[in-house]
Amino acid sequence: MSLLWPIIGFIVAVSLLVAVHEYGHYWAARRLGFKVLRFSVGFGPALWRRVAGADRTEYVIAALPLGGYVKLLDEREGAVDEAERARAFTRRPPWQRILVLLAGPGFNFAFAILLLWGMLWLVGSPEARAVVGRVAVDSPAARAGLRADDEILRMDGQTVSGRGDVVFGLIDAMSGDGVAQLTVRTPGGAERDLELRVDDPAQRRALTEPSALMGGLGLRFWSPPVPARIGRVLPQGPADLAGLRAGDLVTAVDGVPVADFVTSTTHKTLRGPRGGIAMCRAENAKALDRSVFPGTQGGPLMHVIAGKAVAFGEALKPEFKQYGRNVVDNARTLAAALASGGVKLVSGGTDNHLMLVDVTPLGIGGKLAEEVLDRCGITCNKNMIPFDERKPMDPSGIRLGTPALTTRGMGTSEMKQIAAWILRVLKSPSDQQVIATTKGDVAELAEQFPVPAAKLDAAVEVAGR
Repeated sequence: MSLLWPIIGFIVAVSLLVAVHEYGHYWAARRLGFKVLRFSVGFGPALWRRVAGADRTEYVIAALPLGGYVKLLDEREGAVDEAERARAFTRRPPWQRILVLLAGPGFNFAFAILLLWGMLWLVGSPEARAVVGRVAVDSPAARAGLRADDEILRMDGQTVSGRGDVVFGLIDAMSGDGVAQLTVRTPGGAERDLELRVDDPAQRRALTEPSALMGGLGLRFWSPPVPARIGRVLPQGPADLAGLRAGDLVTAVDGVPVADFVTSTTHKTLRGPRGGIAMCRAENAKALDRSVFPGTQGGPLMHVIAGKAVAFGEALKPEFKQYGRNVVDNARTLAAALASGGVKLVSGGTDNHLMLVDVTPLGIGGKLAEEVLDRCGITCNKNMIPFDERKPMDPSGIRLGTPALTTRGMGTSEMKQIAAWILRVLKSPSDQQVIATTKGDVAELAEQFPVPAAKLDAAVEVAGR
């Protein structure tokens, strides 16, 4: 499957180039008065054929797309009527014959220029300033200190002239010791010296592939956004009545900036089955479908699809809005209680359902925190924090969230209690008595707030009596 798409792409690209090339010959010949007998894209058996026009030109699309030709009236191939001799290829002036021959490559060249302009408009010029557009969290670029809108000025002491220099410089670095010394300029004009480092040899080998380099480093160059502009408004429709007009640029909906594509998990805050969802505008739907299936998406599991439908149905209910508010309230309460107990919150607080907690002020790492809390019945994940100096398998932080607790009915008072238990255990990770006591407290609280499945089992049991 990985080889099939490049082959299909090659055939489509060649077919397109052949069509443009032959159309160049055809266009020039018609404009100069030559008689065109046949215009064919491809060789072999004809898939489509049509005869049209005053000259009764035959238009053909053949089975083998890797070629094509334009056939002109030519005395060298047989007798030509006296009335049409002036339009034969051999009777036209030399400059016209040369122009027809050059029109094919000329059209290809013009097509390539237009295609390049379109690509540059979409993704930016490769030789434009090397301005960082986005940096992925917990990536080598983030750990090096690169930030969005930084401009890369120098690599290993050498001035870079554009993005191409940066890409090839990074490939050279990954082919060597995995270290690149960068000098960047912030939007405010200040310069900073950074060290981008990849220590794992296997990861470095993978990053020597140009297609994997930028994504693997968590780095993307800036590119101009594609505007969300209104194309057409249906008269007397809701959009028309709201005042929207063709050409209007939509910048935000309900205060949220507009995106052409939106992806999300269907578990976690949506409380559905483990999986994901990708949404886009109608004009991008076919392209999105083709990029997902076949080749990426696995077989459809009907019970998962049904579970997603139930989750979406619940999300449409007014109760879901209140659940979302409760999740955030609980997260803020939990975060504030933890911060007051001596740990650090990476963002200083939280505005959503989760928080990243730096536990090193308590003298421990994320690995030990995860393990000792798990022994108490409190599940969390160890997690690296920005500019983490510890190893990935034993980072400085843990990640906590509140959707599951909120779904079980817990509120802000329970969050304060849970924060107290977490702090008590993390401050005495080797005290078995503390762990045993906390485990009992956690179990007692969990029994007071059973999971939804337990409620369903109880209802079924009652109904069966």
